[in-house]
Amino acid sequence: MEVGIQATTPADWPALVAADPAADYFHTAAWSSIVARHVPGARALWITVRDAGELVGGLAAVALGGTVRRCHSGAFGCAGGPLVADGDARRGPVIAGHLLDELVGRRGGLLASVGVSLNPDHEERWGGRLAADARFRRVDTPAAVVSLDGGPDAVAARMRKSKRNERNRGLRRGAEFLVTRDPDHLAAYHRIHVQAAGAWGQPAVPLAMLQDLLDQGAGPEGGEAYFVAVRCEGRIVGGHLNFHLGGSVTAWHGVTDPVLARTHFPSTVAVWGDAVEACRRGATSLDLGGSGGIPSLESFKRGFGAERRERGWYVAETAPLRLLRSLRGLVRRKEGNGRRWHDGATGASGGGTP
Repeated sequence: MEVGIQATTPADWPALVAADPAADYFHTAAWSSIVARHVPGARALWITVRDAGELVGGLAAVALGGTVRRCHSGAFGCAGGPLVADGDARRGPVIAGHLLDELVGRRGGLLASVGVSLNPDHEERWGGRLAADARFRRVDTPAAVVSLDGGPDAVAARMRKSKRNERNRGLRRGAEFLVTRDPDHLAAYHRIHVQAAGAWGQPAVPLAMLQDLLDQGAGPEGGEAYFVAVRCEGRIVGGHLNFHLGGSVTAWHGVTDPVLARTHFPSTVAVWGDAVEACRRGATSLDLGGSGGIPSLESFKRGFGAERRERGWYVAETAPLRLLRSLRGLVRRKEGNGRRWHDGATGASGGGTP
């Protein structure tokens, strides 16, 4: 087997994504390439394993320089990790080992880390191996996944009564969801995101990056982004940017106006719109992501019948960075409040996907 690394997408990468049944949108070349294009100082890289020239394994990552050098698979904590073509149980662990060794080899400098984030299906396949690897530290990052079996009516039947009531009241009062590619709708949504990011103390995702993700449409791997906007009285009051590949849809980026959280329930309407469109596309599951340890957000997602799926974030850091992280952790534990933007403004009834 030959291990390689390159800065451009391998021509046969789409075939590898299609050959791994646990792959999701975040494994596509489009995702890593667009992130690297819009995050200052970022660059995408592809680690490959070939056997007699055939691509049998791969791992996409995004590298960032600066004071702390990071090389993470994948970006923003989204799914990454080893891709291995299905049907080779014997060679699979060997191929994954080559990929992880090469990733760890990218770590350099005094303050540096490499990280691997797994989706729930890959957690079942590779989580035990990574957890047993002394180079990595595991952080539990469970996901809330809604089954779409039976279509929208069945999804609604599995929702809590309180969530169905919120959806119904919001729709009766004039809130509506629409699946749209209108750049004006996305720009109006982004203005709400910028306000929320300021409240969270996080940098806002650039509008150009969201637009690029939406505009790229169906990629060569078959993945696609779609935007569900929530509109009320002619004004965009929130939405979700969703990613679809195969049977899985992930609601990646979402926020709604907290002023309307208890009157029009835009977060509930947005998730309902995500589910309806995902069902229309033939998807079997809607991944609402993690909750960041925020109880009200976790409860909000459970209201849609979401089940907890285990997944992990595995990070290998240099010793000085581990020490710095532990000191920062002490400060955060003293300052943390475990709240959402909506909690501060209108209480826990609204919800949302940060």
